[in-house]
Amino acid sequence: MPDTVSPSTQLTALPATASPPFAPTSEPSYIVEVGGRCVSQYGSLTQALSAGLTLKGKDAGLQVKVYDARERVTPDA
Repeated sequence: MPDTVSPSTQLTALPATASPPFAPTSEPSYIVEVGGRCVSQYGSLTQALSAGLTLKGKDAGLQVKVYDARERVTPDA
């Protein structure tokens, strides 16, 4: 069984969010990242961890990261 998942599978596994991944908000935003790509944003750590665990449960080979966007600085391109 291959260790990779097509991008369409990764994106359809999460519910759509109302705002773009790095939109400024007054509430803490937690990012779910799959394979180095930001796929979703949540207002609470609990929601983000739940989404990450759901993805990991569907495919244990995925590299899923959940982090607080306010504490992590994205590298400049």
